[in-house]
This record gives sequence, C-alpha cells and structure tokens, in this order.
Amino acid sequence: MSEQSENEAVRLERLAAEIPSMGGAKLAQVLRRCAHQAPAGTTLVEVGSWLGAGTAQLAIGVGNRSQGESVAIHCYDRWKATAAEVGKASRHGVYLTEDGDLLPAVRDLLQPFQVPIHFHQGELSESRWNGQPIGVYIDDASKTPPLFCHALLTFGASWIPGQTVLILMDYHDWKKDDNCDHKCQKHFIEANRKCFEPIQNETSDISASFEMFRYVAPLDLLSGTTFKDLWRLWLQVRSKRGLRDMLKSGYIRDCYDLMRVWLVLQR
Repeated sequence: MSEQSENEAVRLERLAAEIPSMGGAKLAQVLRRCAHQAPAGTTLVEVGSWLGAGTAQLAIGVGNRSQGESVAIHCYDRWKATAAEVGKASRHGVYLTEDGDLLPAVRDLLQPFQVPIHFHQGELSESRWNGQPIGVYIDDASKTPPLFCHALLTFGASWIPGQTVLILMDYHDWKKDDNCDHKCQKHFIEANRKCFEPIQNETSDISASFEMFRYVAPLDLLSGTTFKDLWRLWLQVRSKRGLRDMLKSGYIRDCYDLMRVWLVLQR
C-alpha cells in the first residue's frame, strides 16, 4: 500500500470512529472483515443503522475489496431522532432535533467513504427487499417478536446457505431487564440450531450483547407462503414454550401483531 493510500485509510478510520454509535463502533474490526470477505455478487443489509457508525465500518471493508468485487450496502432505519438519541448524540458533539429527519446528515457523514450505499427510510414493519442474495445481515433493530418475525420473512429468503453471516447486535439484550419479548432472537436460533452455526469472535473489545452466526442450512419456515407458515414461525420467535406462554402473556395482542405482519407481507 502506498503512503498516500495509507494516509487515506487512516483518515477514513478516524472519520468512522467520530460518528456517534449505538454499538457499531465497538465491532469495527468484525464489520470490516465481514464486508471485505462477503461473497462477490451479494449485498450487505444493515437493519437499524442510526447515524451510520457501523455502516462506515462496512464501507471501509467494502473499499478494501479487490476491484470488480464490490458489494452494495443497504441500510434500513426510521432516521427520526428520539429524545434519548438526541441526548446520546449531544454527548459526542453532534446536535440533533427531536423527531427531525436524520437521513440528510447520515448521507453527509458517509459520503467520504465513496462506496455504494442504498438508504431505505421508514418503519421496519413496512420494509421490503428486492430479492438479491444477502452475504452479510446485521440486525440492530428487531428486538421484539413482530419486528423480528417481519425481518425474517423479508430478508431471510435471500440468505445463502453456507455463506451468509448474521450479526445480531442485541442477541443478549434481554439480560438487561429479563424482558421475555427481547428473547425472540435467542428462541428462534435455538429452535433452529441445525441452520445456524455460531462464529467464534476473535475480537475482545466488543459488546457482550451481540452474537454472530453462519447460515448453514435452509429454513423452510422463511417461505412465508401461507398463514400456517407464518403461525409456525411466530411460535418459534415468540417463545420456546409456544402457545402456553403466549396465552399467559397476552394472546389477543399476539394475534393482532401476527395479523399485522401478515397483511404487510401481502401488499
């Protein structure tokens, strides 16, 4: 690498580190490596990118790929600042307006990385996917059963057995307050162990909340072709105890959420 290239790499790493983060900055090396090693012809999907700290790390990894092997990054987020996000960003010297549109600022922050990034703004529950194969899937947003179920049916059919890497950023989030709803990712992975192979983490300075998996075998439940398929998937996402737990925790609410997911998917 030439001195000029080295200087540019250092500059981009510095810019990425300066973006306020919800967790992506802690996984810098992991995200760069995954983006760099993603199969050619696939895409990188990031669900929940906030101000783009993790996206910037993915962009660095994409920029380090060989010429002609570029992969596109697709980001999904509301990009509407909450009061908590305004406070978090201000502690990093970035000043937001509550309920303000964050996407223009995110575009500006990520522009220096000069790689293809596609932004999909809106509610995750309304998200759609174009069917392109997904090489890396990062999820930092679907922490509850309705959102996780919708994300699985939206993106899961494009995962590639033996290749796709999943990074679930809040896999252990439920430990903070023992929130049963936040165990949905854990329940689903455990119910389908033969389809997901844990990937050992070689980076020590990371959030204890995240886990990585390789998608190694197809999941028929992700077809989402019938309401029965959706119901079976819902039971796996909702709880290992299935219907009994749903009855205890609010059956009517779960049926409402299930119908809402189904109707969105039929559009």
